[in-house]
Parts: sequence; structure tokens; C-alpha cells
Amino acid sequence: MLPRFKYFVSIRELLTDLFKLVQSDMSEDKLVGRFEAEMSKIFCRDYVTTVSSYRMGVYYYLKSLNLEKGSEVLLAPITIPDLINVILLLELKPVFVDMDEETHSICINDLIKKYNDKSKVLILTYLSGIVYKSDELISFTQEKDLKVIEDISQAYGSKLGNGDDPYFGDIQVGSLSSGKIISTYTGGVVLSHKEETIQHIISLKENEQLDPPKRRFYFELFSNLKISIATSKLVFPFVYGLFWVMWRIYPEFMQSIAKSKMYTRSEEQDIFFDDYPIRRKSIPEGWRTKLCSWQVFAGIRSIKKMRKGQVERERLGRLLLENLEEAVLRRIPKYAQEENFNFYHLPFKVEQDREVELRELFDLGIDSEGYGLNLCNEEAIFEEFYKELKGATRVKYKSVFIPLHESYSERAILKMAKSLNSLVTRKKVVSC
Repeated sequence: MLPRFKYFVSIRELLTDLFKLVQSDMSEDKLVGRFEAEMSKIFCRDYVTTVSSYRMGVYYYLKSLNLEKGSEVLLAPITIPDLINVILLLELKPVFVDMDEETHSICINDLIKKYNDKSKVLILTYLSGIVYKSDELISFTQEKDLKVIEDISQAYGSKLGNGDDPYFGDIQVGSLSSGKIISTYTGGVVLSHKEETIQHIISLKENEQLDPPKRRFYFELFSNLKISIATSKLVFPFVYGLFWVMWRIYPEFMQSIAKSKMYTRSEEQDIFFDDYPIRRKSIPEGWRTKLCSWQVFAGIRSIKKMRKGQVERERLGRLLLENLEEAVLRRIPKYAQEENFNFYHLPFKVEQDREVELRELFDLGIDSEGYGLNLCNEEAIFEEFYKELKGATRVKYKSVFIPLHESYSERAILKMAKSLNSLVTRKKVVSC
């Protein structure tokens, strides 16, 4: 039995961080420089700065470009609504580009169609850890002089098979929120080869950064602890058993939970961020916070763990792929089977009713779910930017995740392979 997601921080580390938080001064930021230096080494970028979140990293960069009002920002629609709010608050126009089911990134053909003289920036989001870097895409962005922002939040540890730098954009922006391979519980990082780019961002943020409130992190820690305990080896069998019973007694209730958008806070308590599809009138004060030493202590620790965890996830991921039948492999994006994949989780295409296949996976011992990110081109609050995007719709609603984590055993991986083979080929097999 495998949970749909496990954090990359242990229960012991969460308790240690809780103890340290009680004693921490949130204005203390001496460790931030060390953290930025570590990120510089990992991503081979000379210039790095931290921000309160991914969205604020994008905000500061777009603001630094001094683009003409109405300039267009091209992006895939599966993202957080507040990324769209950031674009709109800067009086720019979001243009949604369709997505490729083999890369879970933008479709190059649709990008070419959507481009016009007002197009100034392209945001590439590397969902599920799949880095999409093609000669055609690079040539097009260079030819049109498009500024490229790469969202690397889910791609920490991704690389190219030949060892080349996997990123090519003007800047790389990453989230450091809970659940990421590198995490400071909340936060963001901006990286670039260009000193001027980072200095502009530093100058924009330095006069407005506030100390982060402790309450933000008490909530994060308790939330993480609940999930970490529930998905632990000792407890998850009982959680799974409870869900198994609930599926049989109250299937409608379980389906409603699976379909609902689960947020970490109520809208009234939105002190930092959430993926509520609401239209912002201004940048909330809670977004203008800095990273403190307590946060980057956790971030430095996660960097140290990342390399070891990455090696193990790659090993287990390859073991899984090697034991899947061809019919199963055809349901996995081909770019998730390449050497640049970091096995953050493994996308799997459903071909029948999504809820039915999720239930079948669950009955085989694999708890699963798909992208929790919004399909922003279909959100009512952005209706003036609506455009039917069939590829993106399929990526959003026809993708579920095969769970992967460095703590899984080889035995569990092999059982999962048998279960997936049985699901697709309809052979009988025991559950994980």
C-alpha cells in the first residue's frame, strides 16, 4: 500500500524545526547568504536571490522589465491562479498556450500560433519534473527575442542525459514551499546568469520586505506533521484500511472528497498564499516577506538530502519502468522516461473514466490523484482570457500520478509494477 504523496522531510526533522521555531527570531537572516551560495552551486548560476514565493519572483522580474501596458505573457494554463493575478496587477495580458501530453509543457505549435508583436515573455513550467528543452523552442524564443522564465519548482534534480545544463531561460524561478524537494516551508528563489537581472530584483524587494510571521510556520509544521504521520509506514495501512471501508460504505462521499479542491487555509485566513481562484486587487502584504535563518536552516538541510534522495528515486523509478509492460509505458509521457527526469512523481494517463481508474488503482494498493493546480483558462474569474485548450484539458483531467519516494522498498516498487500491468491488461494480481 503506497500513499499518493510523501514529504521529503522526516517526522523527526519536523519536530526539530518546531522546537527551533519557538526560539527563533524571524528577523534573523544571517544564513540566507549561505543558502543562496548553495543554490548557486547546484544550479550553476552565478547570481541568486531569495523571495517570499515563486509568484513574487515572477512579479519582481516582470516589473523589472518595464514592459509596455498590455504586453503579453505566454504561459501554460495549469498553474496557480495568483500567477495570473501577478501578470494582471502589472497591467500585462496573460495568453494561455496549449500543452503537449508527452511533455506536460507548452505545445510549440500552439506557441507559434499565439505569438504576435505584443508577446514579450514566455513562462515555461516544468510539471512533474519533466524538463522540456528542444532546439526548436530555443531557436524560436531567440528569434522572437522572448524573455523566458523557467518555473523549476518541480524540477529540482532534473538534468540532461549528456550532463548539459537543463535550463536555458533568462531566469529560473522556483518555489520552496512544503512538499518540494528543496523546501524552506514557504519561500522562493530566483537564479540567473545575468548579474543585472538579479540586482534589479534585489533593488525592487529590499525596501519592502517584512519579517515572516511565526504563525505561518506553526500552521505549515502542524499540517506537514499530520500528513507525514498519516503516510508513514506504521500508520498508512490503517489510513488505507479506513479509506477502503469508506469507499464501500459511502462511495459518493469519497468521490466528493476526491473531486473537491482541498485548500490549506480558509479564504479569510489567507495570510500568505493559497490557490483560491480569486481576482486580486493588489499584492497582499503577506507576500512581501523575506526568508529568515530558521527557514533556510531547513532549506540547507534539504539540499544536503537532495542528492542522496535523487539517486534512490532514480534507481527505484528505473526499476519500475523496466518492469512495466509496453501497454503501460504507452500511458506514461515519453519525456518522463528520459534521463532528465527526476522522478518527483510519475504521470500516468487514464484512458477510461478517471474516477473509475483511480478507484481501481486504490483497490490495488496505490493511492493516487492528479494535478491539484488550477486549469486557469477555465476559471470563471479569468473568463475574458478563456480559450479552449484540448491538450491542457487532457493533461489536467486525464493524468494521475504513480507515487514515487526514496523511502519505498524494491519489493513495493515491483508489486506496484505488477499492479499497473494488471490494471492496463486486466490481468488478476494481488494488491501492493
